[in-house]
Amino acid sequence: MNTTTRTQELEQALAAAPLLDAHTHLIGGKLAARGLHDVLLYHMIVSDLYAAGCPSGARLTQYPGWPTVQEAHARIDEAVPYLRHIQHTGTAWCLRIILADLYDWRDPITVDNWRRLDDIIRERADDRAWQHQVLDRVKIERTVTEIARRESGSDDDRFQYALEWGFFTRGQWGEYDTALYELERCWGQHPESPLPIGSGGRPATERTIHTLADVHAALDHYVKSIPYDQILATATHLSTDIDYRLVGDAEMEQALARRAGVCPRLAAEMRALVALAAALQRYEHAADRGRGQPERRRYDRLWAARPRGDTADTPAAMVHASDATSA
Repeated sequence: MNTTTRTQELEQALAAAPLLDAHTHLIGGKLAARGLHDVLLYHMIVSDLYAAGCPSGARLTQYPGWPTVQEAHARIDEAVPYLRHIQHTGTAWCLRIILADLYDWRDPITVDNWRRLDDIIRERADDRAWQHQVLDRVKIERTVTEIARRESGSDDDRFQYALEWGFFTRGQWGEYDTALYELERCWGQHPESPLPIGSGGRPATERTIHTLADVHAALDHYVKSIPYDQILATATHLSTDIDYRLVGDAEMEQALARRAGVCPRLAAEMRALVALAAALQRYEHAADRGRGQPERRRYDRLWAARPRGDTADTPAAMVHASDATSA
């Protein structure tokens, strides 16, 4: 038996094996993309497009909200001219495979044809028979998604659920108290989706943790609210910039006492560092295409406006000065 035959037999055996898709964010009753934006503007592709010069780097309206047609079309229209700059990336390869396999679309996406592709995807958005056929064709028997996305339970026969509520071991850019904030978001609530990484400003919470007793009360609520009879697993992130160790009650109380005063200063300085790093990255990418001067000027303003001196030489002061220069 030659190598080619053995390879084909192995591929056929693997293709026949039933699968558990271990991590998705599918929504009960809405298994398919709602439009081209759900595929083209997946957050990893948005990051690549932003690095390539696309003006917008933020995610679209997140679940449980939905982007309007106007929002989706405006962002697609903005992104399409930059697709050629990421065409050799892994995410672009995945995008082409998805569009070809699911929608029989093999043409490059252009300003002239993307609306036609958007119409094709929207036509399939509520075709549940087709959606189940796709899963059956690739032998996916069960799919794991967030319990917060269960909706009415119309896909319970297909779904297994994971808890992605309260990411206590994940850091966020420009923050130092993310774990505490995540606990505040959970306190008094039912399981919901986590905040996206790098989403910017933090929505206000209904309750604020001030004392160690508040911490215990919030944790008690969190544990009691987990639907143990419905979930198969929990999912979280482990940020490598956190020093994981046991913390005693006295140390926790001291940290809570410092939180109110430290938070504004550190948050401002962290935001400034992120802004400077982002400006440098955008300049480097633009320079590769011979269009780096506007980004270089912005980076130079940030750097040149940096105050001198032992006490004033902070990222927060640098950003303040840069804002004043821009104004």
